[in-house]
Amino acid sequence: MRAILATTRPADWLLVTILLLLAWFEIWVEPIFQTGMPGPQVPLTLLAAVALTSLLARKAFPLAALTVSSLAMVAVGVVGDSDQSTFVVLLGLLVATYSLAAYATSSNALIGAGVLVVATVVYESLTFVDKTLVDVVVPMLFLAGAWIVGREVHGQRQQAREAAEHAVLLARTHQLETDGAVAAERTRIARELHDVVAHAISVMGIQAGA
Repeated sequence: MRAILATTRPADWLLVTILLLLAWFEIWVEPIFQTGMPGPQVPLTLLAAVALTSLLARKAFPLAALTVSSLAMVAVGVVGDSDQSTFVVLLGLLVATYSLAAYATSSNALIGAGVLVVATVVYESLTFVDKTLVDVVVPMLFLAGAWIVGREVHGQRQQAREAAEHAVLLARTHQLETDGAVAAERTRIARELHDVVAHAISVMGIQAGA
């Protein structure tokens, strides 16, 4: 819970709130996007809440957030009427897909992509009423685009992090070299001073003997 709160920003809360209000408006009032979310209102309200509030964990636990959002979307397809578009939930899934690709490890990103493909195919099969092939393919293309963009952002962040670590390593190496040079110079000065003092003492001894 602390990890979620630490990575959640006010913009994340605002996004989830807006999507929730849109989804609940479609469920209880009237559709906003295409056919909306027709069906039993109470179960759909709860499922929409689960699907969208999971976005609050999209940075701390991106794979879990995407999995929960995907399963909730499939559940909406099972519980709701077959002629629904569920555009708002798909928007949330789009955000979860980008977050998975941008914040998860490579292995988790691939696992999440598999979960996403299966969930999307199942959902589309449940709600394939008065839809054309374009209606099915376009959302998948958007989800694939979000995943690709997220991986690109992930790669750029990793490169920036590696560059910063390399810069820190160079700075430390330079500092060590500087410290070594200073220590060597001090040693040389001390040796020369020792030689000068020893020579002076020797001269004093010779003069005293004379």
